[in-house]
Amino acid sequence: MVYNKGIKIMDEPLQRLTFDDILFEIRQAEKEKREANLSNKLLPEFSLSSRTINTTLNLENSTVQGAIYLNNCIINGDIKLNNSLIYTTIYINESEINNFIAKNIRIREVINFLASKIKGNIDMEKSQIKGFISFNRTEVGNDIILNEVIAKDIMTKSGNMKGDLYVRNTKVSGNIFIKNGSFDGLGSFESSFIEKDLDFSESKFKEVVNLSGLNINGQVIAKTLECKNLIAHI
Repeated sequence: MVYNKGIKIMDEPLQRLTFDDILFEIRQAEKEKREANLSNKLLPEFSLSSRTINTTLNLENSTVQGAIYLNNCIINGDIKLNNSLIYTTIYINESEINNFIAKNIRIREVINFLASKIKGNIDMEKSQIKGFISFNRTEVGNDIILNEVIAKDIMTKSGNMKGDLYVRNTKVSGNIFIKNGSFDGLGSFESSFIEKDLDFSESKFKEVVNLSGLNINGQVIAKTLECKNLIAHI
């Protein structure tokens, strides 16, 4: 809302783009050597799978009316999703991305990284997810930042989806920060490698946190961590 001299004015509606519009903007951005401006837009569900994209994708403050599929793709740039709303899911499977920046994102189902390579950071600070967050078998060149993230259980057509956090068989060359996080489900870090620290300070998991087989060169910081049980056979 915008207020002008005491008069309430409705926010301007987001500009609606088609999938063809998305592809056109990406192509133009690559030619002009700038980031693709898909910010402040109303976007359809879309897939960029099996493509090579030579620019950053800026979707900040946008709404995606469905899922985003980024499977088997190479993005020679960042993905920016700060303050965006995703109606269903984000799938990133066997893909390469420079940085994934999604502070304050809202995802109405899950976000699933699988067997992917993120060259820099994954930053999802203060995000809200309905369903699970997964980084299984993914390689991260710097940090995973999940401070103040909220992951809630959700009932879907296929059943109950838990607000879990999965970091299994994952390689992180920096830190994992999960300060003041809230998860309705479990935390699984089994058989992962973390070069620096794993910081759970003041986070809450309603189910178990499992560190079995975790290889970590730094510290596990679990000050005031709340969970049903901490399994720590490191």
